[in-house]
Amino acid sequence: MQAGYAGHSGAAVALTAATAKTVIAITGVANSVLRLTEFGISFDGVTAGNTPVLVELCKNTQAGAGTNTDGTPDQIRGITRTAQSDIKFNYTAEPTALTAIKAWRVHPQTGIDIKWPLGREPEQAGATGYAIRVTAAQAVNCRVFVEWEEG
Repeated sequence: MQAGYAGHSGAAVALTAATAKTVIAITGVANSVLRLTEFGISFDGVTAGNTPVLVELCKNTQAGAGTNTDGTPDQIRGITRTAQSDIKFNYTAEPTALTAIKAWRVHPQTGIDIKWPLGREPEQAGATGYAIRVTAAQAVNCRVFVEWEEG
C-alpha cells in the first residue's frame, strides 16, 4: 500500500501584481513514483471586479531549484513511514525548469480544489515533481495545499 502525504503553505503567500510566483512544489526521489492526488488554492481578494488569477500546475525537474522555504510533509494515510519527497513553498526566486501542464483562471475572491479521478492522477518517477505557480493581475495573498502518494 502506498502512503499518502499532505503539505501546505502555512502562512499566506503574498503575490505581487503581474508576477509569476511558485507557491508550492513537491519533488520525489530516485527509484520512487510521486502521484499527485489533490491540490487546492484560495485567495483573499476583496474587489469583485479584479482579474482572475492564472493558476498553473507545472512539472518540476529541479534543474534550477530557485529559493524557497522548506516544508514538512504530513502523512495522512497508509502504513506509517517517513516521506521521501520534499515539499517547498513561497519561492522568492523562481525555479527555472517548470513546464506548465494544466492551467485554470480563478477569481481572486475564491479558490479551487482539484481532485483527480482514481487511476488518472498525474505521476512522475524519480527526482522530479510538481509545482503550483500563480500569476495575479492585482496584489493578493493565497494559501495552498497539495496531497500526494509515493511508492
